Parts: sequence; structure tokens; C-alpha cells
Amino acid sequence: MRTRHRFPQNRRCRTGYTLVEVSMSTLLIGVVLIGAMNTAGYATRGQIDNKERAQAKLLANAMLAEILELPYQEPTVTPVFGPESGEVRATYNDVDDYKQFTDSPPVNKQGVAMAGGTGLTRSVTVAYAEPNNLMATSTTDKGIKRISVVVSAVRSATNVELANMTTIVVK
Repeated sequence: MRTRHRFPQNRRCRTGYTLVEVSMSTLLIGVVLIGAMNTAGYATRGQIDNKERAQAKLLANAMLAEILELPYQEPTVTPVFGPESGEVRATYNDVDDYKQFTDSPPVNKQGVAMAGGTGLTRSVTVAYAEPNNLMATSTTDKGIKRISVVVSAVRSATNVELANMTTIVVK
């Protein structure tokens, strides 16, 4: 007599994964990995931006410190607002000599490039300020000068301000 082997009538009793289940789980893992990689990329870019902004603040502070070492006004009888004819940064002798000063990349007073300044531009504006509103510009000297230092970088053909520091000096 012959023995019959019986196979289960219900195919769900078999173990293992179908091709559809494997495909769906692979797709799901791929989507999750793309999201994770994007998040890691944004976090890395944020760290780079923070480092660049910190460097820009240091460069702005260095410029302000250099300017604030100088006296408010020229020691001459008839002071000139801005640099005198033939005057260069190494010979600046008062704070308003830095009016409209720009350097890119930033260098120190001796002309040596400063660390971390590659790709950055540092610009200075000096103006007379109104005593009752320090952000308002005066056309005459009322004993107050406002000094602003801006450090910026070009990103995708756009000038991006990384640091902006302003201070006031008085006679």
C-alpha cells in the first residue's frame, strides 16, 4: 500500500518572507536612512556656521580693539574726519581714520593675514552720533562717534553678514 504525504492545504502555515514583504521593508529602511542622513547633514552644516560666526565675532572684536586704542580726535589743530592724505592703516592716529575701511581677507595692522579670515570681508564705518539718539547720524561733531564693524562672507552670490559690532566713543 502506498502512503500519501499530506501537504497543508493552507499555504499560510509556511514560514519565511515573501518577495513583497522584503521589498516593502527595504523601501522603508531606505526612506528612514535618507531622513537620517539629511538630519546629520543639517547638524554638520549648523556646526560649520556656528564656527564661522564665532570666528567672525573674534575678527570684529580685534578690529574694535585696534580702533579703541587710538584717541578720539587728531592731535592737530584742524582735525580731518577720516584718514588724512597719504595716511595708511599703519599710521592711523585717531578713531575716525578708519572711516570706510575694508579688508578682505582680514589682516592685522602690520598687514599679516589673520587666522580663519579666508573668504571673509571686514568693513568699518565711523560717523558722528546724536547725543539724544546714538543710532542717528549727525553732520557735525557733538563729542560722540559711532563705530561699526561688520564681518561678512559671500554665499551663492549673496553677501551674508556674520557679525556686526557697534560701539560709541566720546571726547
